[in-house]
Amino acid sequence: MSYRFHYVFFGAPSECTEEQQAFHDVMAEFNKEQAMPRGLLFCALTLMPNVYDKRAFQGAIFANLDMSRHLVLVLEDSWGPPARDFEKDWAYAQRCIANPELPMKEAVILFKAPLLPHKVDPAIVELKQNLLSNGGQHATFENVNEFRTKLSALLSGWLAAVE
Repeated sequence: MSYRFHYVFFGAPSECTEEQQAFHDVMAEFNKEQAMPRGLLFCALTLMPNVYDKRAFQGAIFANLDMSRHLVLVLEDSWGPPARDFEKDWAYAQRCIANPELPMKEAVILFKAPLLPHKVDPAIVELKQNLLSNGGQHATFENVNEFRTKLSALLSGWLAAVE
């Protein structure tokens, strides 16, 4: 059987390694149980958690976003440390969505409950309020199990949209 590929780029600051592993696990289970029987394969594109400075790979990240159908970002209290900041990737994904010649259809931020709520970057607080109030796919989660549930729902919705 041949498959149609849909790339999903996952980005998260380095302290979200548990969510990154869950992303890969959920994608594998979703493909096996739902996507592959329908001739689709959702392919994970990620920056490895042991890459502490992604700036040297920014060109490759943009190339991956150019070929991705979806972007999933996990943010907690900031866009990330300067060497692993995802704000530029979010902006680039918005540009990809606006370009009908590229496959990008949606970029979603899943907001992790901050360990120190009083230390969240004000720009992230404002972004979160704006995105959540606009009723899109963006969501919050408290723990990795809730993250898995939110991600599974996203994948199911995307599968239904391409069938």
